Amino acid sequence: MSEIEEHSDEVAARAWDHARGLALATSLADLTLRELAEKIGNTWRYVHADQGMRKILPLSWDELRSLHGLGRLKRALLLEYVTEAANGLTGTVLQGGGEAQVRAAMNLDIPTALAGLGVAHATPLELMTLSARARNFLQREGLRNLGEILDFLEDTNLPSLQGREGVGNKTARELLGILFAVTSGRADLVRQYLPLRMSGCGLCFSAAAATILRAETPEDREALAHRLEHGDTLKEAAEHSGRTRARVGQIVGHFLEAINTVLTHFPEEKHAFWEAWQRCEPLEDLLGGELDGEGRRTVAAVLSRIFASSPEGRAIIEHRQNIFDQWWEDVRRNPDFYLGGLRIGRFVREMGDPRLLVPFLDYLEESKRADICRTSGTAVSKRRPLKRVVKAVVDASDRAMSPTELLARFNERGLFTGLADVRFENKLNAWVRSGEIPSSKIKLDSDIFGDRGIEL
Repeated sequence: MSEIEEHSDEVAARAWDHARGLALATSLADLTLRELAEKIGNTWRYVHADQGMRKILPLSWDELRSLHGLGRLKRALLLEYVTEAANGLTGTVLQGGGEAQVRAAMNLDIPTALAGLGVAHATPLELMTLSARARNFLQREGLRNLGEILDFLEDTNLPSLQGREGVGNKTARELLGILFAVTSGRADLVRQYLPLRMSGCGLCFSAAAATILRAETPEDREALAHRLEHGDTLKEAAEHSGRTRARVGQIVGHFLEAINTVLTHFPEEKHAFWEAWQRCEPLEDLLGGELDGEGRRTVAAVLSRIFASSPEGRAIIEHRQNIFDQWWEDVRRNPDFYLGGLRIGRFVREMGDPRLLVPFLDYLEESKRADICRTSGTAVSKRRPLKRVVKAVVDASDRAMSPTELLARFNERGLFTGLADVRFENKLNAWVRSGEIPSSKIKLDSDIFGDRGIEL
């Protein structure tokens, strides 16, 4: 399946969930597929014509694929028929005519319905998933939260809504759908408008973030993943996603703003994320199942950026940077850093703050002065200047070492194999005389130095 088809399938799946939710709450569920088509003035000449809708409607969009004879085009036709039939029936009822099947399904008063869903009356409009037309209308009416919106909708009907400026038939049905979803107590319908938890009770940040992610195209999600999760440059993210660098910057900026706005409505979760970020714990572990694996990683990267850009976050990062700069000097003085690899996990524990392991590995990697193996947790210097390696080895030794012993140890590790003994002798002698290498750490080796040995 191409990315375009996959994106279209996601849109169709959401439309199917909305249409079948409405249909299941009405008498449409008692019809066969053929009878449903005839109800809207069409026909169904394909397989499953005599199949009861009560067996078809509970199936998800993906599950419909398993039905023999329901290919892509026939599934699209089925979606069209069910949507038209459901909208037609609910529209008739909401106008006050006919048998009130839909009104019967709206069997809960607003306070009871909200309490059952674990949703606050004061839930802000910003958290609701609505079309631009519907959102603009509610804002013009001065309706700022869910309770005000539901009270307003309870006192209106389809014709009166359609008579308002900027409200057409589609927008009117969308607005009344909010009232129907809540008062029918259907969590699957409520999720189309609110970031409801997977449990069906209460709102959560993960569900809100998932809604924002779903609104992005596959190409935009790929740009976000490469830029935020993988840390690619704008140019690299643009190449992977088929966007321009400027467009990638816009996508990331808008996504950061949207996530930050939503986060302010979940103060308890925001505090938990902030505490975890300060402790250098993986934020994705705190995100819920409403997000898939890639979504959790992308949102976690966004949260890290948000916290890092705050005044408190910048102060923490600056303090951490000072710690890492000092640790870097300690790493450079450790002989293991040059001879086989320094175990960073053990090093960080010895420094007394094991929670900084991952950010310190990132620091070493970003410095581009060390090769990092995250599997083994080791770091090896990319550059091995002779004097620095010698100084690290002799400073760490608890005894004096001869030039022969030093050079042999280096050669065993594949270092300085082309260095002649006499040349090494001359360099070592110069460093000792200048005080760069402690004379107490070098012992005379007559085989190499002879009468020209270092005076100890």
